[in-house]
Amino acid sequence: MIVSTLTGITIAPAQNFSIPLNDGTNVQISLVYRPNQMGWFYNLSWPGSSSYSPLTINGRRVVTSPNMLRQYQNQLSFGFGCTTVDGQEPLNQNSFAINYASLFILDQSAVAATESTFFPGL
Repeated sequence: MIVSTLTGITIAPAQNFSIPLNDGTNVQISLVYRPNQMGWFYNLSWPGSSSYSPLTINGRRVVTSPNMLRQYQNQLSFGFGCTTVDGQEPLNQNSFAINYASLFILDQSAVAATESTFFPGL
């Protein structure tokens, strides 16, 4: 299940979000648009939980993916995904503001469902 869809993303080149998770923790996400690279980039910080260690990720490009944090699936209790209306990348500064692209947080069951749907047998 999608825990949260990031709403209110504007065309401002730098934005910060705090998203509450089902385990009672919050994930901090900052988005930065870099016009010279025609793309959005994110920093993510999570304090961890009783079962997981804290994690900080900096400077990763936002790409169309069911879970951009897939490589950390055994270290996180959530996922972070991006979709677009046509499956292309969110290259423009207004991609989120005009609802061309969406960012969302996945809970553990949605991460597992994503794995079985998109990466069966792995």
